[in-house]
Amino acid sequence: MKKWVCSVCFREVEERQSRYGNDLGGYIQAILRANIPRWNGKNFVCNDCIERFISGQAELDNCGSQKSEEELKILPTPHRLGASTRFTGAGVTIAFLDSGFYWHPDLTRPEIRIVGYKNLFS
Repeated sequence: MKKWVCSVCFREVEERQSRYGNDLGGYIQAILRANIPRWNGKNFVCNDCIERFISGQAELDNCGSQKSEEELKILPTPHRLGASTRFTGAGVTIAFLDSGFYWHPDLTRPEIRIVGYKNLFS
């Protein structure tokens, strides 16, 4: 049985679990092109990725937050990657290890949100 590599998630899948890009309808091709600039119709896409992109676009279409007549096309990264909804980022602390740290106003106004700072070079 032939196997293909999905051009979206890069998993190897059996031929029956994937579709040739040019065989997909224009709607799904447009979603893929909007979200993955490198994608073209000569690529294969696994059925899981097709389903994920169709359901993600349906969520965007139904969200009701559109401020113009133009459709929302870019899916949120967690949805494009198929990330679990269990991981929300709530309570996450980020450490920046950088030799050129700057106290940017986005981090210091209206209140300082930097909880620790250590200059390792002094």
